[in-house]
Formats: sequence, C-alpha cells, structure tokens
Amino acid sequence: MNQYYGKYTSFAKGFLNPIGMEDVEQLELPADDYDIQSDLMQLCVDKVVSELDWYHMTIWTLYRDGDKDKNIAQMNARSLNRSTGISRHEIWRVIKMVKDKATKYYEINYGKHFN
Repeated sequence: MNQYYGKYTSFAKGFLNPIGMEDVEQLELPADDYDIQSDLMQLCVDKVVSELDWYHMTIWTLYRDGDKDKNIAQMNARSLNRSTGISRHEIWRVIKMVKDKATKYYEINYGKHFN
C-alpha cells in the first residue's frame, strides 16, 4: 500500500501516470469486434425457417423464443416436450434439420467469402 500511495517510490515513477501524461500518438485502438459471420448465419437460419412448413416452423420458433404463457423455456427441448406433448426426439430432429439446412445455405452463399 505504501508503494502505491507514496509519491516518490519506484512504483509511482514507473506505473502511475497522471492524466494527460500518456503519449496518445502511439496508442493502438483495439480492432472492431463486430462479427458479421454470426449475423449472416442468423439470416440463413431465418431464411431456412421461413421456407419450412407450419409444423416445423412452430417447433423451431417455440424452441428458439420460448413462451411464458405456455411455460416453455427458451432453448429447452424438455420444457417444449412437457408443454406440447411433442416427443423430444422429434424436437431434436427439427432442430438438427434447421441447423443443417442453415449451414448448407451459409456455405453456398457466404462461405466462399470467409475461407
């Protein structure tokens, strides 16, 4: 503690810089962490889901968003199974189908830009 708060210690001389004493000309800003690939993948999922029939689209929508009125937790196949009576095997089959189709759609349309 004495090293940190003392004005004339080697710690204060080496590490504590008052405001305005830093050289901002050589300061590097971090790169933008925006990930366009995840946004494109979400667009692919939305495109695939919009082309599905009503049954599969409803299962995916309830799985992804959940429903508080029906006591369905978000991204939870077990609660979807308990609320709707649809087997978990069928729910997982629909989820896998949507993911596989979205991955193929992504690879065909956008994969060549990121490899």
